[in-house]
Amino acid sequence: MKRIDIHEALSRLPRLLRGLADGEILLLCRGGVPAAEMRPLPPRRAKPRPVGCARGRFEVPPSFFRPLPRGWLEAWPPS
Repeated sequence: MKRIDIHEALSRLPRLLRGLADGEILLLCRGGVPAAEMRPLPPRRAKPRPVGCARGRFEVPPSFFRPLPRGWLEAWPPS
């Protein structure tokens, strides 16, 4: 992980972005104190994620739709 000052990162941003494309991770610091992290995004999927691939493996039980117990509801702060 490479540490770099935020002001230096702003002046060298295009070159730093090329490094990110190669898998490098940057720790952006303000006055020597870490403030943020820059890392590359994961590659995009070539195909969309399939829908319904777990069909038939799990069933939502009827108890899922019942109201929560009163004590649980009272424990949460009002919205």
